[in-house]
Amino acid sequence: EKWNARRRIVVADVKRDQHDHSLKPRAWSAQAEAKAGGPMITAHSVAPRELKDRRPTKPTTASTQSSTPRETLDRVVKEWGNFKLGELDDKPGGYPPILNNRLTGSFVDESKLVGREEDRLKIIKILTSYDKECGDKKDAFILPVVGIGGVGKTTLVQLVYSDKRVRRYFHLRMWICVSNAFDARRITKEVVESASFGRHCDTSNWDMLQRSLKEKLMLKKFLLVLDDVWSDDQVQWENLLAPLAEKMQGSKIVVTTRNSSVARIKGMMSPYILDGLSEEDSLSLFTHHAFMGKETKGIRVIEEMRKKIVEKLNGSPLAAKTLGQLCNSKLGKNDWKDFLKTEIWQMQQNDSDIMPILKLTYNHLPAHLKQCFAFCSVFPKEYDFDKDDLVRMWMGQGFIQSGDKKRVEDIGNEYFDHLISMGIFLRKQDKYVMPALMNDLARFVSMDECSRIESSGELSGLSQSPRHLSLIFRCLDKSAQNYLENLTSMRTLIFLDTYETVLDDTLGNLFKSLTSLRVLDLRNKKIKMLPQCISNLKHLRYLNLSNNPLEDLPPSLCELQNLQTLVLLQCESLKNLPEGICKLTNLRHLKIDRSLPSFTRKGRQTKVAGIGSLTLLQELEKFDCTDHRIGELKEMNELRGCLSIRGLENVESETEASKAMLANKRRLEILKLKWSRMDIVSASSELDLRVLEKLQPHPNIRKLTIARYRGINTPCWINKAMPSNLKVIKLHDCPYLKQLPSLGHLFFLEKLEICRMYGVTKVGHEFYGNTKEVKFPSLRKLSFCHMPKWKEWSARKEDQSFPCLIELFMKDCPNLETRPSFPPEVRIIEVCGTRSARS
Repeated sequence: EKWNARRRIVVADVKRDQHDHSLKPRAWSAQAEAKAGGPMITAHSVAPRELKDRRPTKPTTASTQSSTPRETLDRVVKEWGNFKLGELDDKPGGYPPILNNRLTGSFVDESKLVGREEDRLKIIKILTSYDKECGDKKDAFILPVVGIGGVGKTTLVQLVYSDKRVRRYFHLRMWICVSNAFDARRITKEVVESASFGRHCDTSNWDMLQRSLKEKLMLKKFLLVLDDVWSDDQVQWENLLAPLAEKMQGSKIVVTTRNSSVARIKGMMSPYILDGLSEEDSLSLFTHHAFMGKETKGIRVIEEMRKKIVEKLNGSPLAAKTLGQLCNSKLGKNDWKDFLKTEIWQMQQNDSDIMPILKLTYNHLPAHLKQCFAFCSVFPKEYDFDKDDLVRMWMGQGFIQSGDKKRVEDIGNEYFDHLISMGIFLRKQDKYVMPALMNDLARFVSMDECSRIESSGELSGLSQSPRHLSLIFRCLDKSAQNYLENLTSMRTLIFLDTYETVLDDTLGNLFKSLTSLRVLDLRNKKIKMLPQCISNLKHLRYLNLSNNPLEDLPPSLCELQNLQTLVLLQCESLKNLPEGICKLTNLRHLKIDRSLPSFTRKGRQTKVAGIGSLTLLQELEKFDCTDHRIGELKEMNELRGCLSIRGLENVESETEASKAMLANKRRLEILKLKWSRMDIVSASSELDLRVLEKLQPHPNIRKLTIARYRGINTPCWINKAMPSNLKVIKLHDCPYLKQLPSLGHLFFLEKLEICRMYGVTKVGHEFYGNTKEVKFPSLRKLSFCHMPKWKEWSARKEDQSFPCLIELFMKDCPNLETRPSFPPEVRIIEVCGTRSARS
């Protein structure tokens, strides 16, 4: 207990780095290391930067080399105490507030501004329009202006605030710089003082403050600017806004924020998203600050290097100002070239320049998100992030705090969404990108903890102990190999160059040296064979081998007991998986293009023995009962997404079928139940009915497919206990079924496909159900195909049905004589031998 308490204190002290800027950036990995209990926990991991070189050095002894994680942590705690870093209350609110000395006011020098005229006019129009003209909710009177740090939110609102049209429209204007923790009492007091034109407010009583605020604003059309807001705490916002419930019509609040979650607070209008400046405006602003009164020579250099400068500025006014001021004296062409080769995060800057301002975004992130964000610095600018893949890498590093009920992946997705809300990631079709300045910020805060090598010539200037490394150059020469082999504490190695061969002996040497790796990405490396010594990577959690000409995987791969993610996409030559793959009991994601637990390649079918032992596996798209007992699914309750069970004719009894325990698989969204043959004997028909009766899914299922079922009747659960959340049902190739099941009561059903039901001759009230409610209330698309014996489709006159139907598709129903009538807005498609039935 004593050791655990001390351990918690060390981890808590690591969390202080969000408040104490003296902590070395490496500190964010110490938390994950301590949590994982891995071998990499060292005193160096939590040493403050300014004390790093002052620590007493001791000769290395055999005892210190072989110390256990517990002994190592005890040594860390002792050194931590020697540094007098103080105690930290491990309770909510036990951390000091984030230090942010930034102050803003309403005044701005318009003569130095470039661009934003269109944005200014749009915001002025929103603010000076009547509430009913704003196109928002009735109670919405708060305009959030959202954008990343340095994009010019405050400057734009200053322009709006001082505009004569705004001054005329509002009776009272107030500007409050929020910046630090969102304190409703402090903000209310400042608003009262501002509304009193600077008269000091002596009271600290909360009720009196609220009364005073209401009295001063109730009869005035006011504009209140809350600048630099970070909090999306609904309770704090409700406390602040409560006295304004009876505000005068036309009053508005403008909020500037980097956190798009603020825009979801009640009372907010649709957010005004502020993008970067145009290339012309960026260059103009840069030139203004770079060549104050200096002409010609410098301007010619600008034109020659225009593209590189624009890329560096990334549309940020603050970046243009910062870089312009930094290079004010660099007028020689060679100086310019050197300057443009230098990354923004490497330049010396003042507190009001771009990197310190951007770093406020980092400072406001919770400790667990800081390490996730900094880790992203190993990826180059304009890299297309796959959300799920990045979350799995975070999992591999132990960055995600697991919950009792939530999946680690779901928590990781919440982390990612939080970073999106802070403008750190932007959506790009089905991928995400990190803005260039955010990438610079990630490199700035990660320092030597994370590195990326974009050419072999960069090796000389790199840290000798990065924990996370990516290689983005094509030739892995001898110097690079030697450098990598010496990084024995490295946690991440990612090869990002494309189609560069990595030799087997090179991999072997790396696997022997880098035994602390948690994440290894070897995609696109033309690897034909993995060395057996991959088993040395005992701590490996994530392994990506996609798009390699691998034919086999070594049996030693199955010794990686901690492996959580194995990615084998586009490995077209892969013949089989090693027999012991099911020893990987911590495996959560096995990504492969073909079916599991067996797949066929070039005519050869491979069976994955004991698939049921992978109880943490999240994806198992296809399960073939030809090779496996369906009971192997029993404990695989973490399966999610889609599960297609094939070859159900091989299930020998309902007892065997019941062992699948499909009702326990609450994370499945799509279930497909398929038989492989449609031949029938009476025994098969009865067996299929009993088997299907035992395959009732969990109510969370959204899509259900039943195909080649040979029964004459449907089981009870289909008629009486069908999952109520179903949105899509497909009944295909059930040739002996005489009657369609009752589906009209399914409230969320949007799409229904019924095909090749050769035994159905009539569709009547049994299809709609006996309830008095509207039948098929949400159905939008209904399809009937290849039903040659179907003659009649009837419904009771008193029944209301299909209120949302937009399309009825009928194909190859040649004998249908009657059908219900539908409103004219329903699109009816009858093709390929379908008779135009009477309504």
